[in-house]
Amino acid sequence: MSDNPQKPRVSVIQAGARMHYAVPILLHRQGMLERLYTDIYADGNSLLGFSKRVWPKGVPQGPIKHIFQRSTSELPASKVTSFDLIGIRYATALRMASNKQRTNLYLRHAKSFLTKIAEQQSIFDSTIVYGFSHVMMEILEHLQHHDVKIVLEQQTPPTSEYAYQVNQESELWPSWECNTPIFWDIHKWTQRENAEWSAADRILVPSSYVQEQLILRGVADHKIMCVPYGVSTHLYKGAVSNYEPTRPLRILFVGRVQLAKGVQYLIEALKYLKPNNVEIRLVGGLHIQREYLVAPNASIEVIGRVPRSEVQRHYAWADVFVLPSVCEGSATVVYEALANGLPVITTPNSGTLVEEGKTGFIVPVRDSEQIADRLSRFVDEPLLVEQMSQTALDGAEKYSWENYERNLTAAIWNLTNNKEIAKSGS
Repeated sequence: MSDNPQKPRVSVIQAGARMHYAVPILLHRQGMLERLYTDIYADGNSLLGFSKRVWPKGVPQGPIKHIFQRSTSELPASKVTSFDLIGIRYATALRMASNKQRTNLYLRHAKSFLTKIAEQQSIFDSTIVYGFSHVMMEILEHLQHHDVKIVLEQQTPPTSEYAYQVNQESELWPSWECNTPIFWDIHKWTQRENAEWSAADRILVPSSYVQEQLILRGVADHKIMCVPYGVSTHLYKGAVSNYEPTRPLRILFVGRVQLAKGVQYLIEALKYLKPNNVEIRLVGGLHIQREYLVAPNASIEVIGRVPRSEVQRHYAWADVFVLPSVCEGSATVVYEALANGLPVITTPNSGTLVEEGKTGFIVPVRDSEQIADRLSRFVDEPLLVEQMSQTALDGAEKYSWENYERNLTAAIWNLTNNKEIAKSGS
């Protein structure tokens, strides 16, 4: 091995604007980004970029508004290749698709997108190709014929785990959700996942929960590296939580108000608490019937979905944060809550960074009584709220964007310098 290895040249395959292009942006900062391949990008010399620049001021953008937002000033247009027609066709069809049609629609889109990328010779000039779960399968065979290493980001638990957990919630809480998700063609999703896991040289996961689920499904432990996400901690002017026992404890929930996020267990926990000891604020898109979001002994304020710019004032209002998720990769709202100095009550299945007993509490999944017990401790011990809040603020570096950048970069370098990784097997 050379004492001065060449800096990796990484091409990123990304459908959509996940985490607002965090991975390509961070790789570009490190001088590693060869190219971003994406399905829609409204910048540079593309037709969408031109349309965005000449769109008359004051004229409503309607449904195209979110498409015009698909770009970032932190990437040079020369580093981006987009297939806008494929992306627009998919976005249009998705708006009209039924729940049952969405799987096949998504898979057709992924195939068209990846086939187009495979036609670009430039993808094979990279030393590493970085892609995301479910959007890699059709290009794997092409990559394996070249001297290119494959990094897969498995950002969520496997489909079979997610389907199992959410379907279980639907059975436990029938009629709660406005549009209960129905999982069609799980075999097609797991087929893609298995092919991607097998071909990948390195699989990056955001939490130990996702890592454990992959190992349970036969993925070799040595392939997996845990790289938690991060947030821009400097944007959050966190202060030590100042809970006064003369008023109710303020509890905040941020995220989709749905069964998968476990909001039902927060509501159920209220029946174990003394009357008027807490008040709850639910911030996020509403997927639960409103009639269930009530409690006789506590105030529940349903805010609904708000712009990102307004979320901060809700963090500032709260004393503690609760997210009792039953299944997700790693909830960035928990990172935000900690950066704001809020003690957190959550579950192992949220992909949490919470340190048990230091920055909050980790309770078992589906355990309303344990949630109630921890809330009661906060009510009875105001000093505990203050102590955990201070510890969360002191450890903000752990959930920072900069820490994520360091860990992501280290994972890429680790793969570049490791000659022991074989492409065979999973």
